[in-house]
Amino acid sequence: MGRKILKSFLFFLLFMGATFFLAYRFALPVLIEKRLEKRLKREVSLGRVSLHLLQGIELYDLVIYDRTGGERFLHARKLCIDYHFDQVIKNLKERGKDFRGWEVTLKATSPEMILRGFRLKGVYLAIQLENYQLTLKELRANLCQGNLKGSFDLDLVSSEYVFQGDISQFDLKTMVEELSFSKKEVQGILEAKLSLKGNGAGLNNLSGHGHCIIREGKLWEFPFLGGLVVFLRIPYLEKVAFREGKANFTILDGIVMTRNLTLISDQVKLLVKGRIDFQGKIKDHIMVEISFSKGFLDDIPLIGEILSFVIDEAGKFIAQVEVTGSVKEPKYRLVPLAGGIRDLLGIFGVYESD
Repeated sequence: MGRKILKSFLFFLLFMGATFFLAYRFALPVLIEKRLEKRLKREVSLGRVSLHLLQGIELYDLVIYDRTGGERFLHARKLCIDYHFDQVIKNLKERGKDFRGWEVTLKATSPEMILRGFRLKGVYLAIQLENYQLTLKELRANLCQGNLKGSFDLDLVSSEYVFQGDISQFDLKTMVEELSFSKKEVQGILEAKLSLKGNGAGLNNLSGHGHCIIREGKLWEFPFLGGLVVFLRIPYLEKVAFREGKANFTILDGIVMTRNLTLISDQVKLLVKGRIDFQGKIKDHIMVEISFSKGFLDDIPLIGEILSFVIDEAGKFIAQVEVTGSVKEPKYRLVPLAGGIRDLLGIFGVYESD
């Protein structure tokens, strides 16, 4: 009789162990997926979960998809979330299952996240949840050989948020490689500061401001600038490297505006003014003012003579180009600064793009 009881007890333990393993291995990831989908209102997939009850949880192959289709918004091969177990128990007792009302401190780390194609390495997040307010007190990550630092505040009731961010030593060449652009010779180091606020997940009510600086930039193979080179038909222009670039910009209702995007080299200076939306569509038009050093154009037959009709106080040749369409498919039109220049440039086909 005793052996039968022992066998039954061992079988029960084996059954409960198998049940717990299956729930832990298969049910828990699905439960977390559904919970995240409900809160984020996005499709979510999760590979597996490793739960250390008293310390934290590890999520593997977490993928959050874009709302507009099957594109990946975020992919983390491993995300570790550390918490204080006593805080969790206290909040469950006092505030119930709705975690939005909890008061808890979390730390999250990931060796690598891919956010819309950008690789964030060595990600560290210090998170505070209190009175329906989620505060990302500290964000640190390596981004395109540079550094990203920031903070984020989110009201879990109204969905209003505020973001402050700093980017330093951001390498444009690495960005082009990581985003799998075609073989483009783009170089430069970017520094930027950004302040944003908005409501909900859409970009139409996003507003903010910021500024950026680019050093040692080789940028002509960006579609917008590359098209300008083709339109102007000036030899050797694509070989010019900008030693400095800078801009202040504002964001309002999903529109980015700048009045002073400036790219400077010894031979050429560009001043860009205009507005675009987050899909890259140009609003009204963008105006590009181009200044050429006299020495750069003197050796180019005919072109130097034509542009000599428009000279600024510093003795530099000036031209203005109006750009419409989109950043990917821009259309160019020369805007003369002096009488007769339009007709002269038109003779040589330098007036308007198709």
